[in-house]
Amino acid sequence: MLRFFPLRSARRMSFVLSSLIALACCAGSTGLTDPSLKDELLPAAPAAATGQCVAQIWDGRDGVVRPKWLRIVCPEARTPAFDLDLRRALAARGHGEDLPAAIADYQSAHGLPSDLLAYRTAQQLGLVPWIEEGI
Repeated sequence: MLRFFPLRSARRMSFVLSSLIALACCAGSTGLTDPSLKDELLPAAPAAATGQCVAQIWDGRDGVVRPKWLRIVCPEARTPAFDLDLRRALAARGHGEDLPAAIADYQSAHGLPSDLLAYRTAQQLGLVPWIEEGI
């Protein structure tokens, strides 16, 4: 059942219309660029900050297989609710329902060949806050 509430003033109506236009213009946008994930692989293990996790993966994109380090979402942060939001965010971008395959598909499309959830991926999907290093 739809309910319509009368707009009592032109000022209120203009506010509602401008709000709707603003929402329509920025729908689906975080206001941030969607950078490539290829630079997320680090040649050496970074200093572990509180609440950050890293994983060692093997990278062979340049023809030589060598170990690299990747900042990932910590396993204890991967709650069922977080994974449900992750699954929805990936499905909305056309990357399927199977979570490990969807993560790998999304990340490889952005230059990172791994099914481990990179922290930057979670940032791009809007699941964790954008906190830049050194700030």
